This record gives sequence, structure tokens and C-alpha cells, in this order.
Amino acid sequence: MKNISSRILIVAILSGIAIILISFFKTSLELEDAEQAYYSQWFKWGYDDQPPLYTWIQILFNKLFGLSRFSLAGLRAICFAGTLWVGYQFAKTQVKPSLAQLAVLSWVLIPVFIDFNFRRLSHTNLMCLVVLATLWIIAKLYEQQHLKWYVLFGVALAVGMLTKYNYMLFVGALVILVAVDKNSRRIVFSWRILLSLAICILLITPHFWWLFSNFENVEAIQTSVAEKAQASQSIVPILSPTWALLKGFLNMLLPLLLLFSIGLVFKKWRWVRMHSLTWLDKLYLAQITILFIAFAVLEVHKVERRWLLPLMLPYVLVLLKRIEFQHTDRVMRIAFWMFCTAIIVQTVRTPVERMLRIDSAVHHSFEPLRAKLSAVAPEQQWVLPDVTYAGSVRFLQPTKEVFFWKDYTVETKAIDSAKAVFVTKSTERPPTHFFKIDSLSTFGYRSDTLVFWRKTAAE
Repeated sequence: MKNISSRILIVAILSGIAIILISFFKTSLELEDAEQAYYSQWFKWGYDDQPPLYTWIQILFNKLFGLSRFSLAGLRAICFAGTLWVGYQFAKTQVKPSLAQLAVLSWVLIPVFIDFNFRRLSHTNLMCLVVLATLWIIAKLYEQQHLKWYVLFGVALAVGMLTKYNYMLFVGALVILVAVDKNSRRIVFSWRILLSLAICILLITPHFWWLFSNFENVEAIQTSVAEKAQASQSIVPILSPTWALLKGFLNMLLPLLLLFSIGLVFKKWRWVRMHSLTWLDKLYLAQITILFIAFAVLEVHKVERRWLLPLMLPYVLVLLKRIEFQHTDRVMRIAFWMFCTAIIVQTVRTPVERMLRIDSAVHHSFEPLRAKLSAVAPEQQWVLPDVTYAGSVRFLQPTKEVFFWKDYTVETKAIDSAKAVFVTKSTERPPTHFFKIDSLSTFGYRSDTLVFWRKTAAE
């Protein structure tokens, strides 16, 4: 038992260290880190199309360590390592420790988990941790309905909804579970659940009050979801979302499913028939149902793997519980070394790409842009084309408050156009009555031409 726990702890610690190391090999920030560098300039009740919790925590990290690669990567490292550890603790409530370890280590076969979530994702990273923590608490409630677990359940619900809006889909699955599972009804039909709900409502009210107090906030989220999901009216309204969901599952789980299928074919393990469904099995079916309904209603034509990751990650257990291994210890050792190998590969990937001259956005510095702005407008406000530009420049000059075009979360009066320099790409233009003061050619990964503008009245 101690040996198994030690393996998971080792993998979690190595993963955290690797995530921090990777950040120092990159010349510029990933998109999500640039977003956090930008939004963490201010404490607000909401940011862009994501809930605010991750950015609030990032602000705390920046206060402790300054805005740096360590503060940005350190938070992601803790979330990722915490996901591994909490995932193992939850899995132990469902299966024996050896199988719980295998469940966590098998996540290495989910590309979006070990690549995107390991290297760059922020809100999704935290949501993986929160979903697993919520399930761990629910498992404890099934065992003993103590007041502390109801308190923690209320906190977990609030943290989830303040982490990422699609946590609501997870909550929807929990509602279906209550309808179909009598043991879960014993948990819900208790006066203590009122305490859980009260704690949740108290914690989420400020953000959702901000969100719905201004229609522009909700409209921005709707627009973002529609663009990312390619939502539109379809001639076959059910077929498109169904296909998108199936394709999303296959893209996310294909290596894992292939390996287990090969093992079954070569009789390295065998399929075990279950005589009854556990509450986790029922929750898994409920989650798929909710996803299908949501995607059908929204007319989703494209499902990103990272959207499904936090919602589907725990249910690897549903698969593993139905498999009996001939040599469990050998399989666990192989899985452990596979995970360690994946960590090493991810760590050296960025410097190897640079050495082999494989082009990537993270190999292009934003220093020329920062230097140009410091030269032409050292005292003026800087308004950049988008959040990636703004966050990357702010990271290089943390004492400077920067903005980006069309950031609806910034108060209109915060940007004084008479005292600001606006930077656009050559295909864009600022509002009327601005004139060009400088430019920067072949900049960045896409070799953009950037144009610098000032308001005529300022001269």
C-alpha cells in the first residue's frame, strides 16, 4: 500500500517539477499563460468568457512570487500534481489500491491530458482537480453522512462553478444520478444538504451577480461558445451533435481504447461481467446523457477534447473495473515507467524542437514589440491587438498596465485614447481620427506587420 502511494506521489512531484522546467525553455508564453499575465493585473468579479477563480489564485501567486514563469507555471504544476493525487484518493474508494494506481497512470494514454493539460491549460487543469475532488467527497458521503462532508460538498460545488462554466454539465449529471440511484437520494434528502447549497450559493453569488447584471457579459460568453463549437442550425439537428460528441470521445480516448482492445485480443487481460451498476457507473451514463442533450440543444458541430477531459477523466475507472489482469504488478510497473517517460519527453520537447528548428509560437519573443513600445511611447498607455499580445508584453514589463482592443471587462474610462498608443495588425485599423506613428514588420510566429497609432488630438 505504501509502495503504491509512493509511486503516485513520485509521479505527481515529477510532473509538477517538469511543468515548471518546461516554462523556462520557452521564449514566449503559451496562450493561457499570456491570458493570466494580462487578467491578473486586476481583481474583478469576472474575466472574459471564463469564471474568475483561476485568475484570483493567479493574482495570489503573483503577489507571492511576482509575475514570472515560476508563478504562472507553478500554479499549473500544483493543479496537475493535485489532479494525480486526488484522482488516486478517489479511485481508492472504488477499487483496490493497485487498480486505483493503474487508473491514474493510464491517463498518460489520453493525449489531451498529458500534452495540453500538462503543458498549457489553466482553467481546464483546475477543473480536472475540482471534478475529482467533488467525486471523492461524494464517495465519502456514500460511506458516512457526516456534516464535514456536506460542508466540503458545498465548497466543491462553488469552486467548480467558479472554475469553468461547463462544470454545470457535471452538476446536471449529479441531478440525474439522484433520480436513478436510491442511495444518492439518502444523501440528498437530508437537512445537511441545505447547508451545502447555502455555502455554494453564498460563494458564487458575487460572480453571477456581476455576470447577469450586464447583458454584454452573457452575450460575450454565448458568442465565444458559438464560435468554439461552430454552433449553427443544421438540416439534421441530432446527427451533427451526436457525431461531434462521438468524434470528441474518439479523439480523446483512442490510444487508451486501442491498448485495452489489443490486450483483450491477445488475452493479456479478460473482460469481467458486472452484475449490477455502481453509483459511478450510473453517473457515467448520466454524464453522457447530459452531454448529448446539451450539444443537441446548442447545435454543437465541434467538440474540443479539452471540454470533455474534466468530465470524462474519472470514468477510466468504469473501464478498468471490468478488466481482470493476469499480471497486475507487471502492468502497474509498465504504466509507472510509461508515465515517467512521458514526463521526460514533454520536458525535453521544447528545447529539442528549437534545436531541430521546428517552428512554434513559443519560440518567438515579444521583446521587439515591448522595446518598440518603450521607445515610441514610454509614458503612454499601451493597447495591444489581443489578449496574447497584451499578456506577453505585460509579462516582459510587469510594472506597466496594458490593455487589448475590445476587452469588454475593462471600464470604458480606463483607456484614455488621447494618452494611449494603439497597436494593430496591418489588416486592422483603429477608430477614425488616429494616425500612424510607427510600424514593426515580420513580427512573431505569423510574421505579422504591426502598426502603431496615436490620436491626432494628442499631438
